[in-house]
Amino acid sequence: MPILKLDSAAYAIRDLTLGSDSNGRYLSLVCPHATAYALCFSGGAPLLPEDLDLSEEDLRALHGGGEIQRDHYRIQGVPRNVFSATPTFRNFHAVPPEQIQVWGMALRPNGEAILYVPDQVGEETCYVPLRYAFQFTPGGCKRNTPQPGTLQVNLLDKGQYADGALMYQVGNALPIPLPGGWLDGSPIPILAQDEPVKVIVSADFQGKYVPA
Repeated sequence: MPILKLDSAAYAIRDLTLGSDSNGRYLSLVCPHATAYALCFSGGAPLLPEDLDLSEEDLRALHGGGEIQRDHYRIQGVPRNVFSATPTFRNFHAVPPEQIQVWGMALRPNGEAILYVPDQVGEETCYVPLRYAFQFTPGGCKRNTPQPGTLQVNLLDKGQYADGALMYQVGNALPIPLPGGWLDGSPIPILAQDEPVKVIVSADFQGKYVPA
């Protein structure tokens, strides 16, 4: 299977930039000799060469601009002339929270497509986090009895939320995981008694969810 560990700077992805503007997300990069790029989208740990299940036919399809779907990742092939047709490349779709790994490809004289994948995660990887916002409205008092306030947490991107990725915390109490059914408009009653209420990201999801 012509998946080779990256050992040459000629096919190394450098200066990978993921940005966004009013027209959406875009990618830019530098790679001296690649004739195509493989954009790998996944939500788990970054993929290494041994994680890939690709046949020679799959690689030829990717080099020509095809797409491959697997259970835990998907790969979009982009020929160099297509990627470089504009200063930034926009023809891709990410489902946050997701990471994008970009690998260089080449075509041998016999028509064999080669995919160069580094055996360590480096600057060929970027991340598309899921943004969130929250608002807490204090409940005040009624007849000298504290009333519950309401917390609302909204996801600002269309993505795949993992239950418990976000947690709310009242003062210094232990954080409470937030299931997906409590988000996006569902008011959460909280008795805070003048203590601060905040929403934080679980340790297992740091970097994948960010406040807006």
